[in-house]
Amino acid sequence: MFPEISREDIFRIETRRLWLRCPQAFDVAAAADASAPPPPEAASGDPYRTAEVLRGWRAGNATGAELHFLLTGRGADRSVLGAVDLEPVRGRAEACGLRLRVWLDGRAQGQGLATEAVQAMVDAAFMLTATPLVSTSARVLDPAFRRVVEKCGFSSCGTGLDPAPDGRGLTASDRFRLDRKAWASLKSWRVPGLPQARVDGRVRPCL
Repeated sequence: MFPEISREDIFRIETRRLWLRCPQAFDVAAAADASAPPPPEAASGDPYRTAEVLRGWRAGNATGAELHFLLTGRGADRSVLGAVDLEPVRGRAEACGLRLRVWLDGRAQGQGLATEAVQAMVDAAFMLTATPLVSTSARVLDPAFRRVVEKCGFSSCGTGLDPAPDGRGLTASDRFRLDRKAWASLKSWRVPGLPQARVDGRVRPCL
């Protein structure tokens, strides 16, 4: 699904304040080090702090079936602030699309960083693949993320139960989707430097 260029460990996307980079072997090693617990500002259950999850993300990136990034600042502090990913949707009506997920540490919230990450990943989804749409969900108890996805052009498509952030049980969520036509009309945020996607043997222009 994702092109060969995105399957390399060195592939990354730059936004105004963030680097979106692929998980590295040293990230797995750090997560597996029991003597280095996550910082207190990290939310419990953050999957990007689990060695097993990071290994799976690296494998998914390598096959091109998925795209997983860790978020770091572009300044002197390059510690991990969160994660964002795109995976094929399975078992729903929008099975031909991609699902977007975002996690942020407490210290990274309230600064507009989630919006930057979502915009970059939406561009990656439509510019690197032929997906017709991207879907995501916001917990009913997370109005801040709902505002982020609405700001990024997503439209509501109902409610339902989705896995909780810690992976234990289900939580009520509002569901959203953004199709390629709607994305094409959102020209103001375009992330520079992303390669153009080849769809049906033709180069799809970056809008």
